[in-house]
Amino acid sequence: QRLEHRTCFHLTDNKAEADAILKVDQGATRPETGVSKTNVGMTLATPDGGFLWEGSHTGVEFSHSGVDDAVRHDLFHLAGDACPGYKRQSPMQNKDK
Repeated sequence: QRLEHRTCFHLTDNKAEADAILKVDQGATRPETGVSKTNVGMTLATPDGGFLWEGSHTGVEFSHSGVDDAVRHDLFHLAGDACPGYKRQSPMQNKDK
């Protein structure tokens, strides 16, 4: 729900109603000294498979895998590219809202 309030996206579980389909791919988590890094890639396509948008980001977190950070980053960039009037902001701003 928060995604719908912050962007122009309207989410559905029904592919027949969807204007586009977002595919999310998570890479392996790489634990490093004190942090974990995970790459997340997203591809947005039309229901018939036509390419619309692609993005990826490596999330870094101290207590988790970094997936939340990466997904948030990718979604903010997708919203900036897809939603008229959307103001891109740092994924860390308003993280807890």
